[in-house]
Amino acid sequence: MNASIEFNNLIVGKPDVICAYVRNLRNLRYYDEDTTSISLPLAYTKEQYDNFMLSLDFTYDDGFGGQQLDGKIWFKDGTWADRGEYDGSEWWEYHKCPQVPTFLYPLVTEEELPFDEADYWDGDETSKQ
Repeated sequence: MNASIEFNNLIVGKPDVICAYVRNLRNLRYYDEDTTSISLPLAYTKEQYDNFMLSLDFTYDDGFGGQQLDGKIWFKDGTWADRGEYDGSEWWEYHKCPQVPTFLYPLVTEEELPFDEADYWDGDETSKQ
């Protein structure tokens, strides 16, 4: 798999990328060993983006052996992507922050509601006038 093409395929149709980093783990033998890190900083320029994409223009085996790439991509809308890996296969996983379930909201009594009876609207469009 070409890392640059894979990156492009992921970001097509998604919000703008605000920053990213990719670490090439292909030659990693020990956890604390230095790895090749490719970064796209916040407020990047076109030149920085082009250099980032050029640096990703290499081929790696995404379906066999250990994980070869690690990283994260942050998008403008607060979503992000990171690397997934299982049994030698790896890929980008896109994430959205889940909505908070209603059972986690605090219970509100009638006295705590932000309006009084004079402000109450029953949902009937004719009564809004």
